[in-house]
Amino acid sequence: MLKAAGLGLDHAPHDLLLGERIVHAPWKDATATRDLRWHPVVEAASARVHGLWACIIPGPAGHAAAVAASVPKEIHQVGIEQVLSPKA
Repeated sequence: MLKAAGLGLDHAPHDLLLGERIVHAPWKDATATRDLRWHPVVEAASARVHGLWACIIPGPAGHAAAVAASVPKEIHQVGIEQVLSPKA
Protein backbone atom coordinates (compact mmCIF):
# COMPACT_ATOMS: atom_id res chain seq x y z
CA MET A 1 0.00 0.00 0.00
CA LEU A 2 2.71 2.46 1.01
CA LYS A 3 4.86 1.55 -1.99
CA ALA A 4 1.88 2.09 -4.34
CA ALA A 5 1.42 5.57 -2.84
CA GLY A 6 5.11 6.34 -3.35
CA LEU A 7 5.78 6.62 0.39
CA GLY A 8 7.70 3.48 1.29
CA LEU A 9 8.38 3.35 5.01
CA ASP A 10 8.31 7.15 5.36
CA HIS A 11 4.73 6.48 6.54
CA ALA A 12 4.41 4.20 9.57
CA PRO A 13 2.47 1.03 8.58
CA HIS A 14 0.66 1.05 11.94
CA ASP A 15 -0.92 4.41 10.98
CA LEU A 16 -2.78 2.74 8.13
CA LEU A 17 -6.33 1.50 8.72
CA LEU A 18 -8.28 -0.57 6.19
CA GLY A 19 -12.06 -0.53 6.17
CA GLU A 20 -14.52 -3.35 6.49
CA ARG A 21 -16.32 -2.55 3.26
CA ILE A 22 -15.48 -5.32 0.86
CA VAL A 23 -15.47 -5.41 -2.93
CA HIS A 24 -15.20 -8.88 -4.44
CA ALA A 25 -13.09 -9.57 -7.53
CA PRO A 26 -11.71 -12.78 -9.02
CA TRP A 27 -8.13 -14.05 -8.87
CA LYS A 28 -7.12 -16.25 -11.80
CA ASP A 29 -4.08 -18.48 -11.96
CA ALA A 30 -3.22 -21.49 -14.11
CA THR A 31 -5.32 -23.87 -12.04
CA ALA A 32 -8.19 -21.99 -10.39
CA THR A 33 -10.29 -18.88 -10.01
CA ARG A 34 -10.79 -17.61 -6.45
CA ASP A 35 -12.77 -14.79 -4.93
CA LEU A 36 -10.66 -11.95 -3.49
CA ARG A 37 -11.83 -9.28 -1.04
CA TRP A 38 -10.62 -5.70 -1.48
CA HIS A 39 -10.56 -3.30 1.50
CA PRO A 40 -10.35 0.50 1.19
CA VAL A 41 -8.01 2.71 3.18
CA VAL A 42 -10.14 4.58 5.71
CA GLU A 43 -7.40 6.21 7.77
CA ALA A 44 -3.80 7.14 7.01
CA ALA A 45 -1.30 9.78 8.11
CA SER A 46 -0.68 10.74 4.47
CA ALA A 47 -3.37 11.91 2.04
CA ARG A 48 -1.47 10.10 -0.74
CA VAL A 49 -2.78 6.78 0.60
CA HIS A 50 -6.44 7.81 0.65
CA GLY A 51 -8.44 6.29 -2.20
CA LEU A 52 -6.25 3.19 -2.43
CA TRP A 53 -7.47 -0.37 -1.89
CA ALA A 54 -5.65 -3.43 -0.53
CA CYS A 55 -6.20 -7.12 -1.14
CA ILE A 56 -4.52 -10.23 0.28
CA ILE A 57 -3.61 -12.54 -2.61
CA PRO A 58 -2.54 -16.19 -2.73
CA GLY A 59 1.19 -16.65 -2.21
CA PRO A 60 3.69 -19.42 -1.61
CA ALA A 61 3.19 -21.52 1.52
CA GLY A 62 4.57 -19.74 4.58
CA HIS A 63 4.55 -16.29 2.94
CA ALA A 64 2.10 -13.39 3.02
CA ALA A 65 1.25 -11.54 -0.19
CA ALA A 66 -0.90 -8.50 -0.93
CA VAL A 67 -1.54 -6.00 -3.69
CA ALA A 68 -2.63 -2.36 -3.67
CA ALA A 69 -4.50 -0.51 -6.39
CA SER A 70 -6.50 2.65 -7.00
CA VAL A 71 -9.49 0.58 -8.16
CA PRO A 72 -10.39 -2.99 -7.11
CA LYS A 73 -10.07 -5.23 -10.16
CA GLU A 74 -9.68 -8.81 -11.27
CA ILE A 75 -6.11 -10.08 -10.81
CA HIS A 76 -4.29 -12.59 -13.00
CA GLN A 77 -1.22 -14.43 -11.78
CA VAL A 78 1.70 -14.38 -14.22
CA GLY A 79 4.93 -16.35 -14.10
CA ILE A 80 8.42 -14.93 -14.44
CA GLU A 81 8.68 -16.47 -17.91
CA GLN A 82 5.72 -14.34 -19.04
CA VAL A 83 7.32 -11.19 -17.63
CA LEU A 84 10.70 -11.83 -19.24
CA SER A 85 9.52 -13.12 -22.64
CA PRO A 86 9.63 -10.63 -25.52
CA LYS A 87 6.28 -9.29 -26.68
CA ALA A 88 5.04 -10.64 -30.01
